[in-house]
Amino acid sequence: MSEIRAASVGTHVLPPQLVLFFCRLRTPFVVIVVLLIALVIAWIAWEASDLAWSPSPKGEGAWLILLIAALPIWIRVPLLIGVAGELVRLSLPRLAHAFDNRPDFVVGPDGIGGVDYMTFRVIPWTAIQDVEINKHGLRIVGPDRKANVVTHLLAGKRHVIIYSRFLFKTPVTDVLLAIRHYRPDLANDNFAWLRKQAG
Repeated sequence: MSEIRAASVGTHVLPPQLVLFFCRLRTPFVVIVVLLIALVIAWIAWEASDLAWSPSPKGEGAWLILLIAALPIWIRVPLLIGVAGELVRLSLPRLAHAFDNRPDFVVGPDGIGGVDYMTFRVIPWTAIQDVEINKHGLRIVGPDRKANVVTHLLAGKRHVIIYSRFLFKTPVTDVLLAIRHYRPDLANDNFAWLRKQAG
């Protein structure tokens, strides 16, 4: 569900806003998949707690399992439990956001708002460094995060808002049009990328 609205103050009409909400059908599906992955990682952590654990995986991710197996037990088990816990910690707020009737992505006069790591944040237009496009959606890159080393490892060095094609129904082109209204420099290269993909 999306809404494009123009706010009014007296007779003056302010620039339009794009207000979007997580898709309530898709978001729980994504969260369930992520939680299942976390459960698998927790199971691997349980298996990895055995001193005699010696997996013989095959396929694309085999190198990762072998790398984990090569780590000492006192590193690999906490590492796996930490990854599983972080997946759960990131997933549950997304599920809550999908049903709280508050906007989950906003493009407006103040900047671009959306979920940045664990909280909803508005990055002002002057602070937005880049808008990157890929086949999954958009990545709005903000200023450096003022945080400790652990937060930098978990959340990244910069504030980032993700617009996912899967979690929102509104086409990326509509979002780029709204961005172009305020910062044409952030949107024009991305329209060129879309035309290239379509061609």
